[in-house]
Amino acid sequence: MKRLLAVACFLSSIFISTQSVYAGVCLDFTSGISRYQESSRVLSLQEFLKEKGFLTAKPNGYYGNGTFAAVKSYQKSIGLSQVGNVGPSTRAAIKKETCSGGITSKPQPIVATSTPKVVTPPIVTKTPAELRNTKRREDITILISALGRRFLDTRGAHSITTIDTPTELCVKPAPVVSTATATEVAVLTTPDSLCKDYIDVSYLSSYLPSIPRDPMLATSSTLTGYTISRSEGNDITITTKNPEDKAIIKVMCNFNTGCQKIEQIGSIIYTKPYITSIDKTIFLRDSTPKDPITITGKGFTTKNKISLISSYSSKEYYLGEFGSLNGTTTLITATSVNQFFPCGGSCSDQIPLGDYSVILKNEGGTSNLSYISIKGYTTSSYSANADTPVRPKSTAIKLGTISVSAAIPITFTSLTLRSTSTAKNLPNKITKFVLKDQTLGTSITGSGSTFGLQNVNLYPNQTKSYDIYADIDEVFVADTGFITYGGEFIVKDPLLNSEITLPIKDFSFTVSY
Repeated sequence: MKRLLAVACFLSSIFISTQSVYAGVCLDFTSGISRYQESSRVLSLQEFLKEKGFLTAKPNGYYGNGTFAAVKSYQKSIGLSQVGNVGPSTRAAIKKETCSGGITSKPQPIVATSTPKVVTPPIVTKTPAELRNTKRREDITILISALGRRFLDTRGAHSITTIDTPTELCVKPAPVVSTATATEVAVLTTPDSLCKDYIDVSYLSSYLPSIPRDPMLATSSTLTGYTISRSEGNDITITTKNPEDKAIIKVMCNFNTGCQKIEQIGSIIYTKPYITSIDKTIFLRDSTPKDPITITGKGFTTKNKISLISSYSSKEYYLGEFGSLNGTTTLITATSVNQFFPCGGSCSDQIPLGDYSVILKNEGGTSNLSYISIKGYTTSSYSANADTPVRPKSTAIKLGTISVSAAIPITFTSLTLRSTSTAKNLPNKITKFVLKDQTLGTSITGSGSTFGLQNVNLYPNQTKSYDIYADIDEVFVADTGFITYGGEFIVKDPLLNSEITLPIKDFSFTVSY
């Protein structure tokens, strides 16, 4: 027993005396060190690994799993195979690092030898326009917060209806009480009409010290310079009407949640377009509508691409790009639909008669489908004197006949004739135009070459024919020649009460002696 105690004390003294064997001195291991060994060499290895940051446990002289893992990490850091045991290559690396400082597996901290230079950030000065835009952002946040508080106080009631079109906020002036004499009665004046076309938020004065206005408006201005809209889902959006530097300044929150989260919006947010109606559901091809075609809906932008898709062939005819100022109305300009339109690839066709879907595409996506029909109309003309010249100084000469029919009911408003001639002065020599209805037998005297047709109705696919008479005045021989008449009917679509121009076919004759 005494011998065992003496051995234990001896071994203990060895470990105690070598607890800091590494301590920054040269480590030259002459033989390998491997797992499960226990010795002072293992303790020196552990001290080295701990100093380098690869071993986290307290060194104890036993080569266990922690030391094995630490050796692998060290080997990885210096590009050796990660075997976990200390072989010749690892011993050489440790010797080189501790005895000559040639390898550094762990970056050493850099100690500053001089006081670093302090760099002062530049002072950013905002322009007056930027300052005003900042004020606008603050204003609309204040306004929407006040509306949210009132919404909660009134348990979900507020005066803003569901409106897609942003409408300006309005504040009525305080009521004015007139000064009355002893015999007069004071009159209370309330100018309600000032806000009748806007959204009145005068009631917010009980929530705010003053209702904010755009920085470019007077604080007493009736209008605020800020607009508001409300979606069907109760999203309230307040927008700066006239921001500067092309900034987008708006805030939005949902009132169903009490406007607890206010979202600052600095970019355009597009919604999917939706068509609710088209004011003309029937077009007469080869005619020209006098008024633009109005498409009504929501989510329209300044770039609405409109196409017609044939119900028969599925071919898509691109009509063009049409803008919208208010987001709810787009106008297709009053151009003739007999022109040629792109229809995919190299295709360019005149739109055939038939039924079509109307589709609108913009930055928000593709709209629902609406529907129209393209119908036809025909006119024909013939000259009563195609083979026989008309002699000057003749009266009530029948010049020609014009016939017209349409696939929809129309009402005739007027007929205007226009002439071209090989002789410059010849058109002035043809006067006293009379138009005779072949069916009714009635005659209409023209005002020059224009005839008022007294709202004569034409039923679908019915034909109306008119004979044209005129006097030929005395004509100098030099002014005789060939003359052609064309022109157009102005008709009404009685269903929509809109005017349409129907060009007529030409007829010609010769005036000579």
